[in-house]
Amino acid sequence: MNSNLITDIGENLEYIKTIVVNELEIKKLDFVDSGANIVSKIVSSALIFLFLFLAFITAIVTLTIVLSNYLGSSISALLIITGVLILLSVLLLVFRQVLIVNPITRIIYNLIDND
Repeated sequence: MNSNLITDIGENLEYIKTIVVNELEIKKLDFVDSGANIVSKIVSSALIFLFLFLAFITAIVTLTIVLSNYLGSSISALLIITGVLILLSVLLLVFRQVLIVNPITRIIYNLIDND
C-alpha cells in the first residue's frame, strides 16, 4: 500500500510539473503575441503618418502654386502659406496636450488593454 501511495504521489507531482511548464509556455506565447500586435500597430501607424505627411507636403506645394498663379507673385504666395503654417504650428503648440498627448495616451492604453 505504501508503495502504491508513493507511486501515486510521484505521478501527481509529474502532472503538476507538466501543467506548470505548459502554463509558462502559454504565458510566453501570449506575451510574444501581444508584443507582435503592438509592434505591428506601431509600424502601420507610422506608415500611415508618413503617407499623410507626404500628402500634406504635396498639398502645400500645390496650394502654393495655385495661390502663386492667382496672386501673380510667388513670393506673396510663399509668405501667405508660411504664415498659415506658422499659425498652425503655434496653435498646435498651445493645444498639444489636448490634440496630441491625450489621444496618443488613450491609443497606447487601448493597445495594452486589448491585448
